[in-house]
Parts: sequence; C-alpha cells; structure tokens
Amino acid sequence: MKIFFMALMICLMAVPVHASGAAGDVAAGNSLFKQQKFPEARLRYESAARKDPAEARIEYDIATAAYKAGDFDAATDHFQKSLLTEDDHFRRDVHYNLGNAFYKAGMSREDKNLEQALQRLEGAVGSFEKALGVDPHDADAAHNRDFVKQEIIRLQQKQQQQKQQQQQKQQQKDGQQGKEQQQASSSQDKKDGETPSSAEPKKDEENGSPSGEGQSKNASEEKKEPLTGQGAERQISSQKEANDLVDDFERNELPKGFLNFIHQARDPRPVEKDW
Repeated sequence: MKIFFMALMICLMAVPVHASGAAGDVAAGNSLFKQQKFPEARLRYESAARKDPAEARIEYDIATAAYKAGDFDAATDHFQKSLLTEDDHFRRDVHYNLGNAFYKAGMSREDKNLEQALQRLEGAVGSFEKALGVDPHDADAAHNRDFVKQEIIRLQQKQQQQKQQQQQKQQQKDGQQGKEQQQASSSQDKKDGETPSSAEPKKDEENGSPSGEGQSKNASEEKKEPLTGQGAERQISSQKEANDLVDDFERNELPKGFLNFIHQARDPRPVEKDW
C-alpha cells in the first residue's frame, strides 16, 4: 500500500536555490531546514520574501517550513501565494502540497469544529484534482484525493450522529421540562381545590351565625336602645338613690378636711411692699 504523503516529502526536500538579492537568506533557511529547525528556517525565508516579494518560490519555501512546524493554516496561505507562477511543473507540486496542508488543517479541527474540518478537507480534494489537471498520471495526487474523500464521508457521518445526539438531548430536555410543568400545574390545581378548615367560620349552634357575632351585635343593640316607660322611671329612681348615697357617704364617712377640697374663688390678697 502506498504511504500517504510520500510525495510530499520528496517535494519538500527539493528546496530551490534563488539567484536574487535574497539568496543569502534563502541559503541560510535551506541549511536550517535540513537541520529540521523549521521555525528558524521559516524566519529566514520570510526575511528573503521581504527582499524579493515577487518570487513565488520563496513563498513556497515559507509554506514548506510552516507545514513541517505544524502551522498548517499558515502553510495553506503561503502555498496559495506561491501559485503565482507560469511553471506548470512547479504549480503541480504546489497544488499537491496545498492539498496536504488543507488535509492536515482539517484533521486538526475534527474534535473542535467538524464544519470547519469538512471545509478544509473539501479544499484538499479540490487541490489534488487541480494537480491531476496539470498531470493526469500523478498517482500520488489521485491516491490522496480518494483517501480524503473517504475521510469526508467519515466526518459527515460523525457530524450527522452528533446532530442526532443533540436532537435527542434537546427532546429529553423538553420532555423533562414539560413533565415538570405538568406536575407543577397539577399541584397548583390541587391546592386551589382545597379549602383550609381554619378559614371556615365557626357557626353558632342555635342561629347558624358565626359564634360571638350575633351576641356582640345584640349586646351592642341593647346598649343603644333607649329606655321607655317603666324602665325609664326605674333608671331615674335608681340614679337619685345613687346620688343620695354619695351625699350621705361624703357627709358621714369622708374626713372633714376634704369637704373644702374644691378651690373656691376669693379676693386677691393685697401685695405687701418690701421696700
């Protein structure tokens, strides 16, 4: 079975030497790349790109260093920039490696965002097909394209399973909430149908009115009802007898001095001068 991405390694090792003003930085980057110091090599390639921004092959060098360092998003960006060339053979290599970078960028998102992962895998398939457009006999590009298509199917199935699980969880949550609301409603209806015994007024056994209410009302009415006839005469007689008893008590029982307790008005005493 063909080893996946074998052709990528061949392409990455074929780092070109540039005959431009940036040649020194490119040579230093190549040396670091061979030592597998990929972040350092990328810095030297980026320095060369600032000196010669029109050179597509320097962008290709930056992309390969970023890919080997594990920065697949940066690799896709720089591979796309390196496509600005008229060299068909070089463009085939760029499309091939761009497909590999898209694949790696997509797989790094499988556990984080399946939608983004699928978008990048679809980009990988498109890049491999473009490589095959330049060279239909590129067996490595065909192998990688078919491999990534199978990965797309796998991730789509995984995405569908996740959606189904989310729907089931939401349905269970909605069902639980509906059950709780129904129980709460039933409990409230039960409470509304009950009349607390303490709220019922006590009935008077004889007249059926609340105890104490009729008696208090009758007593109040008796107090307010005016006396007439013999009842009034008895009340007046009783009042006179009471007054006679008070007068007799004051004359015979109280100490003598208290008879003059009430102040009597007298003429003012003349002012005595002290001078």
